[in-house]
Amino acid sequence: MVYPIRLPALRDRLEDLPLLVAELLRRSRIARDRGIRAVDADALESLSAHRWPGNIREMDNVLQRAALACDGKEIGMHHLPHEIRSAPRRSPTLAPGPRHRAKGGATAGRTLREVEMSVVRQAVESCGGNITAAAKLLGVSRTKLYRDLKSPR
Repeated sequence: MVYPIRLPALRDRLEDLPLLVAELLRRSRIARDRGIRAVDADALESLSAHRWPGNIREMDNVLQRAALACDGKEIGMHHLPHEIRSAPRRSPTLAPGPRHRAKGGATAGRTLREVEMSVVRQAVESCGGNITAAAKLLGVSRTKLYRDLKSPR
């Protein structure tokens, strides 16, 4: 049996943006190799103003390109593409950081890892404990799912 997991578009959950940016930077080999640890407040505000029609994949590409252009430890406004820098601002500055907590909704007070693990556990449960079926449901490899289930981080 397949259970769809519906997530709102990134543009509809901007309170998650600082956490998502921090997680994408943490996973980025380019950012790790260059020692980039954060996005400055102005750049984060510009990221939050963008509509993100490509959702997380688009954001990941933007951050990868910015990391390539970055020569310091923090991605700034000047590292972002023109279309992101020139977007009209919509919200006050968001505080970046890996432990940022969502302000509302189903993910309130939970880290990205906690939300991911909840979705993984639900998928495994809905598949009767069948890891292969759960991996297929989530669109990840069985190996990655095993690794995620083992990882205490």
